Order: sequence, then C-alpha cells, then structure tokens
Amino acid sequence: MPGAEERAGGSIAVACDTFTAPPIRFKRFDPEKFIQVASYLTARCRLMTKKKLLKLIYFADKDHLLRYGRPVLNDYYVNMDQGPVASQSYDIIKLNHRNCPLEILDRFRGHIQIKGYRLTSIREASTKRLSPSDVEALDCVIARYGFMGAEHLSALSHREKAWLQTKTNELIDYRLFFDTPKSDDMRQLVEQDQVVRNLVNEVRFSEESPVT
Repeated sequence: MPGAEERAGGSIAVACDTFTAPPIRFKRFDPEKFIQVASYLTARCRLMTKKKLLKLIYFADKDHLLRYGRPVLNDYYVNMDQGPVASQSYDIIKLNHRNCPLEILDRFRGHIQIKGYRLTSIREASTKRLSPSDVEALDCVIARYGFMGAEHLSALSHREKAWLQTKTNELIDYRLFFDTPKSDDMRQLVEQDQVVRNLVNEVRFSEESPVT
C-alpha cells in the first residue's frame, strides 16, 4: 500500500515521498493521577459538571503539551460530538465499571460527589503525582476557562484543529494539538521522541515474545 513498508525478499523498502509519520502517543495512563487532577479542578471551579471537567482536562493537556512536550495526563483522545474527549478519563467520570477497576471508581467517588451531571468536591485529593508544571497548567486553565459553562467550553473545543481534522469516534493524533506556527519547534521535538518510544516498544515486545 502507498506510504507503507514494502517487505520483499527480507528487505524493507519505504516509499519516502508518501510516508506518514506514526501518531504521537504517550506512556500508560495513570488513573490515580487523573483522580488528583479531577479533584484539583473540581475544588477550584464553580458549577463543575462531567462535561466541563472533560473540557478543562483537554485544555490543560494541550497547554502542557505545547509548553513542555507532554500532556498532563497520558490519556488518548477520541473525536466525539461534544469535542475532543480523553477516553479513559471519560470512563472514570461516567463510572464505567466495565472498563475501570472498582477500586479506582471508589477512590474517585471518595473525592468527588456525583449527582446527575453535577460534580462537587467532597475531600480534595493530594497532589503528589502532579509536577509543578502540571499544577501550573491546571492553574492557567482554571484562570482562563474555570468560570465558563460546559456548553461554552464545548463550543470552544469545536474550533480546535484536533476536533476539526479527525472523524467522529476516531482516535485523535496528539500531533493535531500543535495548531500554531509557534508550536512547530515543540512538535518536531515530540515527533523525534515518538520515534524513540516506538523503537523502545518494538525492542521490548521482541524481548518478551516467546521464542519458537
């Protein structure tokens, strides 16, 4: 197929003119860190809802990625009707017991009360898993968007390149978060890191595969 590796006689030929860079992905999602992020935001924003929390997480992830080369959470994003949605965060907020361990859902409910679509802080979680730059990104998002309602934030997310250039229900490439000329240098650094991450994963998979 055009742009893919063509294997013939043990050699690999790459059609460089149509080569598509692999999507940008980050290391494994940490549900405990998500709980700390959700608790931090819910305790500091008025009229928090499930949708509003997901929008704030998106903007915090984007802000941190463009400045520091990684998102706050290492979730994967999906294009949904209401905008880009962090999928594993969404499962916890929706208390999806099919995809989330019950102990994670219980810990989430231990810090945040859920009544319909409304979220209220019960007991603020620690911030031990949040770096200073994580907290900086969350505080920036609170100052910039914390007073807005969920529908306003959803409308803003519909202007995002990450949503506009991805089909409904498809995974969003983090590459699309870099939507300004000023972010090109950081995007190139993240792309280079992704090549290294892919090679490391391939070596790890090869080492763990049984020998036949």
